[in-house]
Amino acid sequence: MDHYGDVPGEKTITFIWSAVVALYGLGGLFGSMTSLFIESVGRRALMWRGFGGMSAIMALITVTLYLKDYSSVIPYSTIVLIFLFFIFYGGGPAGTAPSLANEIFIQSYRPAAFVIIGFLHLLGFTIFGFIFPFLIAVLKSLSFVLFSCVCLIAALYVFFNLPETKGKTLLEISQEFEKTSEYVDTPQKMSCA
Repeated sequence: MDHYGDVPGEKTITFIWSAVVALYGLGGLFGSMTSLFIESVGRRALMWRGFGGMSAIMALITVTLYLKDYSSVIPYSTIVLIFLFFIFYGGGPAGTAPSLANEIFIQSYRPAAFVIIGFLHLLGFTIFGFIFPFLIAVLKSLSFVLFSCVCLIAALYVFFNLPETKGKTLLEISQEFEKTSEYVDTPQKMSCA
């Protein structure tokens, strides 16, 4: 039975707000906890494991959305997966990205870098907010496969390209990034024979 368009009751609205507060609280809690053990585990490990876990969880959400009519337990497992997604996000990319941006840029560029990063985050969220309803209309539950692939690509990129920062000073981290940028930025010699 399709309930789209029905006006939700007061209990439903209270439940939704409680779930939203719980999810944001859980993400904030794990994001804060990440800052406590970021030096012992390492930013790179936290980021690629976080993105990898998020990718696997989104793939599982897709499976549970297809199987939701076969058992009454499966919708509850989808809710558990959503909470796990927030845990992996808070314990991975959300907790490590701000400190990583602090280590990438030198002191004189940091304020401008943080403004640009903040603007790009807000722009990305705005574009995503406008596009997501159309994605759901076209792809239905397969939209999570798209996001799963994006998280998998991010995990692989972090795993193979981001240098480890665990136990290193800012100078050593800057030198690691310079090595990777020298590898990318070196012009190739072309001959006009």
